[in-house]
Amino acid sequence: MERMKRWAEMTWTDIESLVAEDPVAVLPTGSVEQHGPHLPLGTDYFIPLALGDRALRGIPESVGCRLVSLPPLTYTHAPHSNPWPGTANLDGTTLTRVARDLIGELGRQGVRRIAILNGHMESQAFLWEGARLGRRGGSWVTLINWWDLVPDPLVEDLFGDAWVGWELEHAALVETALMMALRPELVREERTPREDSPLVRPYRSLPPEAPTLPRSGSFAPTAGASAEIGERIAGAICDGLIDALVNIAESPAPPSPTAKGDRS
Repeated sequence: MERMKRWAEMTWTDIESLVAEDPVAVLPTGSVEQHGPHLPLGTDYFIPLALGDRALRGIPESVGCRLVSLPPLTYTHAPHSNPWPGTANLDGTTLTRVARDLIGELGRQGVRRIAILNGHMESQAFLWEGARLGRRGGSWVTLINWWDLVPDPLVEDLFGDAWVGWELEHAALVETALMMALRPELVREERTPREDSPLVRPYRSLPPEAPTLPRSGSFAPTAGASAEIGERIAGAICDGLIDALVNIAESPAPPSPTAKGDRS
């Protein structure tokens, strides 16, 4: 039996049969934005797509056959990358409405379990608000940021003092290592920046101050990234993702809203 179905490859009659099995719909989300001179514009959605496919190898068949992967939501809110060519943004309000409509459309068709597998940090608040507004009574939406599945001890073991935190992890150590492991054919290793990093301030400005922007587009140094490190990180993420998807699939359905309405 097929381990996971893909929404865009199915017919309406396939969807009708699938919904009767109470599936988990997985929505990968990312961005189209610059990721330095060495990583592709689609890095933030390539990573969750690849992690989702890898996680399937460890998911029990009884659960795997009830997973359906939606086409990824690629365009998002990434204004910090506007100074570089290639970035294509949605306004935050637009992203919230897109997420609201997608979640609502799934709920309208009877899909009660939805997992958003997110690869772009700036979009998470808008996705969460859209999910809150769009979910219908009896539907369960879970937002999974892949970086939240990376154990802190693993980061300390791999990077030590070189680690500058998730806030600056853009086209830097972890994303570069993951892309080396997951999509090595898209990494331009010869262009990988080594020294460039932004000037970090304890506040943010609009427009961003020129001295705080790294010339390369990598928000922290990438030195030390490797496919081997990427494989270790991907393995840890996949372990957490398997646990999350199994839990979503096997937990009792959420209760219907009360007479006063759903206030989630």
